[in-house]
Amino acid sequence: MSLIIINGIVAQDWQLINPTPKTGLYNLYFTDDYTGYIVGTNGTIMKTINGGSTWQEQNSGSTNLLRSVLFPETSTGYVVGDSGIILKTSNGGTTWLKENSGTFRNLYSVFFVDKNTGYVVGDTGTILKTNNGGLEWIMLQDHPTIKLNSIYFLNENVGFILGYNNWSGIIMKTIDGGLNWSIHAHGIFGVFSSAYFPVDSIGYAVGSEGQAGTVYKTVDGGNTWNWVPTPNIDWYFHSVFFSDAYTGYIIGWGNVIRTEDGGQTWNILPFEGIYSSPDKASFPSYNTCYALSQNEATIVKIADGGKEWKTISSYANVWFNSVYFTDINIGYFGGTQYPSTMGRVVVKTMDGGESTVHNYCPGLSYITGITSLFFTNSNTGFATTDFGFIFKTMDGGETWTSISASQWELNSLFFTNENTGYAVGSEILKTVDGGNTWIKKSSFGQDLGSVFFAGPDIGYAVGYYGKILKTSDGGTTWDPMNSGTYNDLSSVYFTDQYVGYTVGGNGSIFKTIDGGINWVGQYSGTDNFLSSVFFINPEIGYVVGDSGIILKTNNGGSVWNLESSGTSNFLRSVYFPSNDIGYAVGDRGTILKTLNGSSTIDELKQKNLINLYPNPTHGKVYFEISAINLNQSTFFVSIINVMGNELMNFTLQGSNMNIDVSSLPSGFYFVKVETDSRIELHKLIKE
Repeated sequence: MSLIIINGIVAQDWQLINPTPKTGLYNLYFTDDYTGYIVGTNGTIMKTINGGSTWQEQNSGSTNLLRSVLFPETSTGYVVGDSGIILKTSNGGTTWLKENSGTFRNLYSVFFVDKNTGYVVGDTGTILKTNNGGLEWIMLQDHPTIKLNSIYFLNENVGFILGYNNWSGIIMKTIDGGLNWSIHAHGIFGVFSSAYFPVDSIGYAVGSEGQAGTVYKTVDGGNTWNWVPTPNIDWYFHSVFFSDAYTGYIIGWGNVIRTEDGGQTWNILPFEGIYSSPDKASFPSYNTCYALSQNEATIVKIADGGKEWKTISSYANVWFNSVYFTDINIGYFGGTQYPSTMGRVVVKTMDGGESTVHNYCPGLSYITGITSLFFTNSNTGFATTDFGFIFKTMDGGETWTSISASQWELNSLFFTNENTGYAVGSEILKTVDGGNTWIKKSSFGQDLGSVFFAGPDIGYAVGYYGKILKTSDGGTTWDPMNSGTYNDLSSVYFTDQYVGYTVGGNGSIFKTIDGGINWVGQYSGTDNFLSSVFFINPEIGYVVGDSGIILKTNNGGSVWNLESSGTSNFLRSVYFPSNDIGYAVGDRGTILKTLNGSSTIDELKQKNLINLYPNPTHGKVYFEISAINLNQSTFFVSIINVMGNELMNFTLQGSNMNIDVSSLPSGFYFVKVETDSRIELHKLIKE
């Protein structure tokens, strides 16, 4: 994304960098230990090429719930879902094309025997087959009371389908490539979810019986099935995999059991350090598994036969409240995870946000979140919580110890040196021994949201109803300042001991140039709640807030420009470890990064792949390729509405081109421009 100016809107180079799949994920498939895909609600398809460290959303062209994904070849894959949708890619997901399934029934599972022969199953006993790589799908059979959950083939002739009929689990078998099916009903009050055969004669089917997971085994190629005793696991089993006839894993609802003797005995593998409930899984190799928890958008990697467990992506249900970097590469994101009671999340990156490590701070379960972060050096840092505890690390976030500092909520902290620090919230606290003990300095009720010190002794705190407090004696006394507003104030920042800014409710931005004696309101152009303010230097500053708003000033607040963040999520904190590199974080795991924070509007405009005009427009939009980008081979352009749906797409031909958008309703749109090496996002206003 790059910067353009559109009717007062500035689209800054902010990129979503967090490795965060969305909530509402449904299934996953890995083609090898590093390359995988996940699918889910609203047409979601996401891809990773680095073992889940980062994910790139792909354009499915659909808003349907997508339920199953499979790649019979490295670059060729299929996705199926609700209302009969079948999608195919031949280029690793760069483009997905819709195929004609011939049905509007919900489809639950897809399986390919080879690159041409595939099957899809779904509601009302629907079984579809293709013999030509999806060009044509044939309905083999259906049944009004049967629901088919998954399909598995041993070879081109022998295959199995699992599901239920009137809540009685069924396993169906074919020996003629799906033309005829025999049904094996097992009378369990529940369902069968999936099956796996390590060899042609031995197979396992898993599902649920009542509220407990259940396992059945066959030793005669699926002609007969017998129940297998397992540990008493509440809820269902969903995924099964065997590396050989004896060693296998079954996963369901946060439980993993393993056998090394063909199912005679089972061991429960602990999810140590994993606070989610993975159920659907993909095994790309002998000892590596990726498991998905759809409710909490968590992806867990299991390696070395279950000896190593790692949460590699679990931020879509995290509300990040604070960001702090100790240098341009090492940083921390703190927040709250929902709905887990292990809500105290601190995420660390050592490579500028390209990858992260997810940690939980220890403590009482009612401490629901991290509210603020501050580091005094590369190893020593602090985190405030909403129940008065302050966490401290002395090893760069590897471990955290809890300090009972207050019985009330703490929202912000600031250190003037490695020993002296302040925390505010329902009261004001001070430490002079590096955060080991905290002394109450003042109590003003539950109303302070931010604290900042402009010098060793001069500090400011802001909070509810326009409250601004100032100390000139290192926190011994705090005097109220007249802000001139009753709006809640959420953040305060000073560029020196005299010039400072505070932001808050109803788009409030106030500035002082006399050390807080007088505060003058500045025009923000919005009535959104503004949550955080940060200045790179005396002239250039940033403000973030509700609905993904990012404001920037290049002149000390005389003018604030609205930038494009590319998100509508609430942004709660902004921080710049250098003049150019900055981060903004917020709800639903949002982590944004810019690499040109100190650049002026004119400088950034020259970096655009294209410029478009007029904007706003009533009809035609002209696309002009910037002179420095004429050597780019191909420009793919999409026009997307605010819901994320693609409305138009085309390829730019030549250095200038125009598109008629008169048929689009009036409103805001995004124009996505993509080349082999870059993606750029513009805002378009249709009047």
